Amino acid sequence: MSTLEINRMLLANLYEQFPESLKGLALKDNYLIYGLKKIDISNFNIYDLLSEETVFASTLNYFKAEDIFNIISLHVQALNSDNKKEDEDDSLKIISLDEYKEIINSPQSLTENERKKIDIFYNYLGLLAKYEECSHPKLRNVLKGFRSLIYELEYGNNQRLNDKQKDAISKAQMIEIKRNETGIASGGDKDKEDVQKLELKASSSGSISALQVIIAVIIVTILLTLITFYIVQ
Repeated sequence: MSTLEINRMLLANLYEQFPESLKGLALKDNYLIYGLKKIDISNFNIYDLLSEETVFASTLNYFKAEDIFNIISLHVQALNSDNKKEDEDDSLKIISLDEYKEIINSPQSLTENERKKIDIFYNYLGLLAKYEECSHPKLRNVLKGFRSLIYELEYGNNQRLNDKQKDAISKAQMIEIKRNETGIASGGDKDKEDVQKLELKASSSGSISALQVIIAVIIVTILLTLITFYIVQ
């Protein structure tokens, strides 16, 4: 069974449990679609987001379709950047933290291509910070590494900062401010009572919710596999 087929069954299962949260999402061919945005999910297994390492499953009831699309998109972009071939267009590729560090530490002015890469990286980090708790540990490590780098620039660097490094500190501050205003931990525009409910649900029943979804998907997968087997026979 292909990754895309697993994703189709998983999304169908989630839609049954959280119809309001997934309303607005569509799946056509290899693409998950939200409004005018689309991402190819044929190579990313959404099932990976349902582990106990994230609170994705336990907070689905509080999400909107745009949030779910953004979280999946973050992981697809990371996967595509890791697997992108040298001869492919890298205009939308997420640069690595090492490449980012090399660019901002360089005394040379930014080229147009470097500027595009940096802007894409900052936009990506902004979304990642917003959905940090719902992201895979590998992605959270990217954000952790970025924060460590910024801390080093602010407090551990005895040399004079260049303009790119100063801008990096400013961008990092903006990312954290926006995260505190709109991130999952803050509850976004939800009132305080809703935030408390979300935190309680994530801490007390998150693993149970995820487990229920996983078991349901496994059962459906087994049944479909058996049906297919008997049809072929």
